Amino acid sequence: MRIALGQGRWEEAERLSQTALRLNPLFPEAHYCLAVASYKQGKLDTAREAALALQSSPRAAEFPESLQLLGTLLGKAGMFQQAAHFFHLYLVVRPDSPAADEVERYLVEWEALGVIQPPADTTGQPQ
Repeated sequence: MRIALGQGRWEEAERLSQTALRLNPLFPEAHYCLAVASYKQGKLDTAREAALALQSSPRAAEFPESLQLLGTLLGKAGMFQQAAHFFHLYLVVRPDSPAADEVERYLVEWEALGVIQPPADTTGQPQ
């Protein structure tokens, strides 16, 4: 499943992930692989469902890229505030990732368009 995903064999990765999930519906790696493979094939609803299922797993932190993927999927669905939530979580856990600049650009653009609210100040300091 991971090998097929890494080699860009999206249909195979999807099929293997679905098989793994039939055997163990709580297998987080299968949810992650299904989310990525489905996204790459343009199956956005399936990808979003798999990425959301992964987030309910106690092992979700092992797949930080799923936060970026979920933000992207929710953004494409017009769910900007929810997308921003996952993008902010992604930036907390992967601030130096190659995708961080792109994620920050989305957040700035969405805030400028008024489709998301700026994050709440949790420092307690006056702004």
